[in-house]
Amino acid sequence: MKNSIRILVVAMLISTTFSQAQCFQKHDMFIDLGFGLSIYNTTVRNYTTDSTKTGKAASIVIPLSFEYAIGNRIGIGLQLVTQSFLTGKDSTANSTPTAHSGELNLFGNYHCFRTDHTDLSIGLTLGGSTFTFNKNDVNAGTLSAGGPYVDIHIGARFLLGKHIGILASLRFPTMTYTQGLATDNQGNEANFDLKFSGFVIGTGITYKL
Repeated sequence: MKNSIRILVVAMLISTTFSQAQCFQKHDMFIDLGFGLSIYNTTVRNYTTDSTKTGKAASIVIPLSFEYAIGNRIGIGLQLVTQSFLTGKDSTANSTPTAHSGELNLFGNYHCFRTDHTDLSIGLTLGGSTFTFNKNDVNAGTLSAGGPYVDIHIGARFLLGKHIGILASLRFPTMTYTQGLATDNQGNEANFDLKFSGFVIGTGITYKL
């Protein structure tokens, strides 16, 4: 009888342990490789003409992130992002411009919902961004700038096993560039401010170390 009780207690402890297992726990580490599409509202201020223009922009976003769980619900990490903006052909200059940005960021996440295979989080990202625009025309016009990056984001991991899973995310980033420089091979120079603000819908793959 005593042995039966002991076996039952052990079985209950084992069952409880497995039922409370979470896919995000203290000391866990993740590497995430994402793919996203961004839509931005843009504001450009030209200091030379003292004018401001607004518009729209879109880009393909590739983020690479590392996250470490400093607690059962809190994670911190480092993120490297590249963005390639979608551009069209300039019929006047008979050229297709290119535009890119890159970000190096730190982030913190609060993991509000965790199960064996599902992890939902909200977080804040802070970092720096650089932006480069090449007109690719005969005057070799370029624009370059740097500034802060910030976003609020919602993320989800869905583990398919012990290590591999898929990602889903929604981010609301803002990149603010001040005193950027526009130049060409004719010796012209102009300063500008540029701001991107919008959202990014993303997916990707995750690996739990």
